[in-house]
Amino acid sequence: MATDDYIKALKNIEKERGIPEGTLLPYVKTTLAQTLKRNLGYDEQDNAKVRVELTEDGIQVFCKKQIAVYIDNPLLQISIDDAEKINRNATIGDWIEVEVTPSSRVIISKFRQAINQKIIETEKDSAYNEYEAKIGSIVSGYINRIDMKKDGSTVYIVDFGKVDGVLKPTEQVPGETFKVGEMVKFYLLNVKDDFKGRTIELSRTHPELIKRLYEIEAPEIADGTVEIMSIVREPGSRTKMSVKSNDENVEALGACIGIGGTRIQAIVDQINGEKIDIIEYSDDPTEYITNSLSPATPTSVEIDEENHHAKIVVPKKQLSLAIGKNGQNVRLAAKLTTWKMDILSD
Repeated sequence: MATDDYIKALKNIEKERGIPEGTLLPYVKTTLAQTLKRNLGYDEQDNAKVRVELTEDGIQVFCKKQIAVYIDNPLLQISIDDAEKINRNATIGDWIEVEVTPSSRVIISKFRQAINQKIIETEKDSAYNEYEAKIGSIVSGYINRIDMKKDGSTVYIVDFGKVDGVLKPTEQVPGETFKVGEMVKFYLLNVKDDFKGRTIELSRTHPELIKRLYEIEAPEIADGTVEIMSIVREPGSRTKMSVKSNDENVEALGACIGIGGTRIQAIVDQINGEKIDIIEYSDDPTEYITNSLSPATPTSVEIDEENHHAKIVVPKKQLSLAIGKNGQNVRLAAKLTTWKMDILSD
């Protein structure tokens, strides 16, 4: 393929790959100048300025050389006789641009390398931008690699096709492990940009993961008929989620649980058996606090609105149930409702 055919191919690639026109051309010119400079024999310390011109007729390479009487370095110097063939007004000591186009084989090889590299980089940038627009949503990817850190923790590298994501130890559910090649759903936490490059940061612990999974599983939540008011979570153990219906004909808890518990079970299966408590939301603090302590049933709730504090009485037999193992149930209920809670037995 002739070099002029590569110029045409460059434009076709931009159209076919959806790369904005003119994105590849400046990069290819700069990269070609750098690679051909080395190919022509210039060392990094040489102060040679190499310019590449892409035309419909092909590729031309130019280098600035100084006009000299005695030629010590042909790469950087040109005789006055040769200089006058380019510019009849050439003067010793001046710098003049000289064509130094290498063989077509060399140019085509470097041209191809430059295009391929830029296409990879451009498509990666496009993919990162695409995922940046998905921050806060669910993404699915294959476990590509498992890296062990010095402290014994694990980092999962997730394959999304053209780019990879990272699941750090801090965003992993305790006890949850994956195998290479396994397809997993993640909450897209962030697309981080730093000196190391761009990184897609993932999470399996974020409370919003549950919400996004429910939006997939329950059409009533996806369309806003049933609204998730709050979610609190102790990853790998338990989640509490309060919901309300915006349609009197739709029962919020039923929409979340599904017929025979199919919907809630589908979510639980995707979070490796983590327990989910679905709570009916209420604008009445007393009712909301009562609901939040499920599966316990308080006999009374005394509200101190000034201090945002609730004193709750439960049957003696339900005291441990209300508090939960290691205080988990009341702790999650307090986070869910944002009320401080004291629980007493009757």
